[in-house]
Amino acid sequence: TQAQTIPDAGALMRQTEQALRFDQMQRNAQRRESLPPAMVFDDATRVTAARIKFVGAKRLSDDLLQTAAKPYLDRPLTQHDLQRLTEAIADAYRQAGWLVQVYIPRQDLATPELTLQVIESIPSSKPTR
Repeated sequence: TQAQTIPDAGALMRQTEQALRFDQMQRNAQRRESLPPAMVFDDATRVTAARIKFVGAKRLSDDLLQTAAKPYLDRPLTQHDLQRLTEAIADAYRQAGWLVQVYIPRQDLATPELTLQVIESIPSSKPTR
């Protein structure tokens, strides 16, 4: 019988979903590889930023992110303060329904601008409208 050789729609759908998931994982891995490496801090770290620049942040407005970062401006920050800063930015996203990774990439810390890298490629379980 010829009917046995035709794959059912469910099997085709699962194969397509697996291929799409694999393709997305490959793209995310390539994107991560192209990101700058993280800065390494220690107990002696002191960073004072007059401005914060957010790289990779598209889903939240710069105003909203600047408001979340404001308590960390114009004062010496320790490695623990810098950790709390990245957590504050991730939390601003979380409150808007997004899960992200935030880190401080390698950079010249002598400048008045501190750059934070935001990775927005992690969708939350929040339904989109």
